[in-house]
Amino acid sequence: MPPGIQPHTLLTFVLQLALLLTAARGLAEIFRRLGQPPVIGELTAGVLLGPSVLGLLAPDLQLALFPRDPLQFQILEVIAWLGMIWLLLMTGIETELGVLRNLGRAAFYASLLGMVVPFGTAFAFGWILPERLLVTPDHRLIFSLFLATALSISAIPVIARILTDLDLMRRNIGVVILGAGVTDDTTGWLLLSIIAGVATRGESSIGSVAISVTSTAAFVALVYFFGVRIVSALLQWIDDRVEVRHATVTVAFVIALVFAAITEVIGIHAVFGAFVAGLVIGRSPRLRKSTIEQLEGPLVAIFAPIFFAYAGLKVDLAHGFELWVTLALIAVACAGKLVGASAGAYWGGLGFWESLAIGSGMNARGGMGLVVALIGLSLGIVTAPMYAAIVMVAIVTSAIAGPLLRWTTRHIPVAPDEEERFRRQAEREQALLPAEGLKVLLPTSGGQNAERAIELIAPLIAGDPAASVVAFHVERHARRLFGRRHPA
Repeated sequence: MPPGIQPHTLLTFVLQLALLLTAARGLAEIFRRLGQPPVIGELTAGVLLGPSVLGLLAPDLQLALFPRDPLQFQILEVIAWLGMIWLLLMTGIETELGVLRNLGRAAFYASLLGMVVPFGTAFAFGWILPERLLVTPDHRLIFSLFLATALSISAIPVIARILTDLDLMRRNIGVVILGAGVTDDTTGWLLLSIIAGVATRGESSIGSVAISVTSTAAFVALVYFFGVRIVSALLQWIDDRVEVRHATVTVAFVIALVFAAITEVIGIHAVFGAFVAGLVIGRSPRLRKSTIEQLEGPLVAIFAPIFFAYAGLKVDLAHGFELWVTLALIAVACAGKLVGASAGAYWGGLGFWESLAIGSGMNARGGMGLVVALIGLSLGIVTAPMYAAIVMVAIVTSAIAGPLLRWTTRHIPVAPDEEERFRRQAEREQALLPAEGLKVLLPTSGGQNAERAIELIAPLIAGDPAASVVAFHVERHARRLFGRRHPA
């Protein structure tokens, strides 16, 4: 037969996708009904179908469904990596860096200590781990830095979903948690890009670290000074000129792929480029809510479940799983984030219960923890037992974040400024015109009436940066129709 994918390989791949999607979405629905993040169900689907469960109960069946053929596994891995890039793109879009400008004292200190304390405790934990848990004992510094970064990052998508479910997005607690979480995530991804660059070069010398830091800084600077304008102009041109359906969705994903390719070439990992692409695209005034929903649809329905299920497939709890190490890592992760973020919020002027709520909300690692774990495994930084331990940290912290936050917020009364915020939100919801992405075409013949019309329209769309008004001049002329002249 000619070279290419063999029929049996293609058949197995199609069956793998069908099985993973069905199991992941089914378990996501079950966990959602139990009050847990759906990502836990999607990850559990992979664990059940992998060597941890199905491999023990029916090893022949598990091997038939997921053969050890490298090509077969690589095809599935490509789809999973596309899901990871898409996930980081959406994470960047949903990360509102604007909140950093108005970051209050409580959010600033919660973010600062919420990053420093878990980073320090996890680094110390990685430094004292037995050598058998390290890929290369000589690279303990890289491993410890990676573990510290993995346990410092919070999961903004999971946190935002928990805050929405508990109706806390408009409360002061929710604002502080999101503001501190955005800072932690952005800092964490910067650190991870540097560590990934060092690991890719295979050495932990000062020169290698300097190269990674310089590459990351140069990329961020170029994006900040040039990339933002180019992407914004491109999205505006697409929005105004292109008539093909979902063109903005296509362009957004292509931008993510280009940014991912650039960061991969300079050695700071593709997912960081996708995250930065999301940050840039999210700042464009032409990015509409409908576009975000179109981007989110395939991700939530197909690519994210496959990625999380694939991450679960890589977990092997039956061989080499270190229970006590895993329990200790979970304790270090929870204690570091809870103590650090709570102490920072308390230092910033919040009360005891409010501070504890901040720490509880920021403790969730969710899907971001899985992304970091898989990056570490793919780069050869972590062993299979440590990969499983980091995955368990993501599961446990995401599972307990909601109940802890629900329990702590019961002791926090609604403040007067929060009540005023609720009232203004209710008024906006009853507004006559939904201003999101509104386009107004205003034909005029000039004069004071045209200026007055613009003055009347402007307040209606002032709250939407994506709204626009196009005024055009219409001249009156006469045309002959059946021998008579009529005004046109």
